[in-house]
Amino acid sequence: MEELKKKYSSQGLTIVAVSVDEKPEEHAAGFSNPPKSPFTVVRDAQHKLVAAADVKGMPTSFLIDRSGKIRLSIRFRPRRNPASIRKRD
Repeated sequence: MEELKKKYSSQGLTIVAVSVDEKPEEHAAGFSNPPKSPFTVVRDAQHKLVAAADVKGMPTSFLIDRSGKIRLSIRFRPRRNPASIRKRD
């Protein structure tokens, strides 16, 4: 994601990570060691975004267009396939 940010930020790409850890200390630990994340990190302990975006598992990444529509979702599954990619209309 860091490479994507470097390559496309001048064209308007913004990367936001969402932590679903329920305890603040878990959230902080996940993004401070190794060093701080190179992009914005927000916390969704109540899983409202997870429910709204129909997330099936973690970790999941989304490509959201400028109008707020989810165009692509990628769910990483290291034990099965490297990634499961679902295009959304």
